[in-house]
Amino acid sequence: MKNQKGIVVATVLYIIIAAMALLFIPNPISSSVGVGIRPNKTVQTEKVELITDKAGNPVAYKTTTSDQDIQQHVTFWEWLKSLPILVLILMGLGLAFPVVGVWFNSIWSKAVAEYNELTGETKKIVVSIKAGLATIQDPVVKQNFLDALSKQQDSSTKDLVKELLKN
Repeated sequence: MKNQKGIVVATVLYIIIAAMALLFIPNPISSSVGVGIRPNKTVQTEKVELITDKAGNPVAYKTTTSDQDIQQHVTFWEWLKSLPILVLILMGLGLAFPVVGVWFNSIWSKAVAEYNELTGETKKIVVSIKAGLATIQDPVVKQNFLDALSKQQDSSTKDLVKELLKN
C-alpha cells in the first residue's frame, strides 16, 4: 500500500473547516446540530388584580406582567429549508458520488482483467516463437527470421519480450 499521508491530512483539514463553518451557520441549522443559540420565544402575560380595603370595597387595580421563555423547536423540514444552496448541492453530490465510484471500480476491474488476459496471450506468443526458433536448424534462416522480428520491435517491445521470457 502506498503512503497516503496526503489523503489523511486533506481529510483532517476538511473536517476542521466543516466544524468551523458550523459555528457561523445561521441559527436554525446551528441549533439543530446543537452548536449555536436560537433565541427562545418570549410570551408576556399580564395579570390584573383588584385591590380592596378592609371593608371589601375596591380601591385600586394592580397589574403584574411576567415573561415566560418557551424553547423553540426546529423541525427537520425547517432545518432543510434553511440550508444554503451550496450545502444542498454538496449533499446531493454525496449521494451521487458513491454510485459513480462503484461505476469507476467496475470499469477499472474490467480493464485489469483485460490487461491480465492480454499479458497471458502475449506470453503464449513469445513462448511459441521461442519454441519455433528452436526448430529452425539453418543458421541463415534463423538469423533472417530474428532480423525480421527486430525490424518490427522497438526497445519497449524487446524489453517486454525479455521480461516474459524470464517468467
